[in-house]
Parts: sequence; C-alpha cells; structure tokens
Amino acid sequence: MEDVGIEVKAPANVLDGQHTGVITKVEYRTEPYKYTDVFVETNNTEGNVVELKYGCPTSITAETKLGKLLKRFGAELNVKEVLYPAKILTGKKVTFMTMNEVKEKGTFSRIVKDSLKPLEEVSSS
Repeated sequence: MEDVGIEVKAPANVLDGQHTGVITKVEYRTEPYKYTDVFVETNNTEGNVVELKYGCPTSITAETKLGKLLKRFGAELNVKEVLYPAKILTGKKVTFMTMNEVKEKGTFSRIVKDSLKPLEEVSSS
C-alpha cells in the first residue's frame, strides 16, 4: 500500500467568546444515537479557517434543541410537516458563543448551546 503525506495542522481552537461565521453543511448520523451535526466555519486568532460542529438530537419539536435552532432561522414548526434542516441552515451567516472544554485528549472549542443565531446584517444608510 502506498504511503500518503498528511499535513500537520495547528489545533482548531478559537478563543472563548462571541464569534461570527457561516454554516457550511449539515450531516446526519445514527450511531450511537440519531444526531444532526451543523458545521460552522469561522476564523481563529491567527486568521485560519476553523470548522466547529454543533450537534443536536435529530428530533424536531418546539422544545428540542434542533427545533429551537430551526425556529431561530425562520422555520415554522407545524406538526406533521416535514422540514429539511440542510436547506434551512446551509449558507447562513451566523453569530455564536464558544467555550473551550479541556479533556484528556486536549482542549476543544465548543459552540455554546442555543447561542447559534442568524447574523443580523447592519444596513448602511
């Protein structure tokens, strides 16, 4: 088997606090539970693009994490209606808070629960 060169990168951490970015994609996973992962790109203090993940259980009601997120981005949560989170969220400019979490494997930047919101553009008038 041929060996492949892999670039060494700096850790993808950002400072605690308020940030802006853009939702680049939404992915779904089923192990160990059904989860919807929302990927957000932002810049760290060195100006490098960093991708963070905001995970939500894959369940939509007015009270669930995913339901509240979709509602913040303009979705109407009508019972029995089928929603497509990727269509609603992908490409949206956002604001969010991060907090660094220290674990055995290292320090990881996490998006604070319920802080992911649409970025309100300021009009120049």
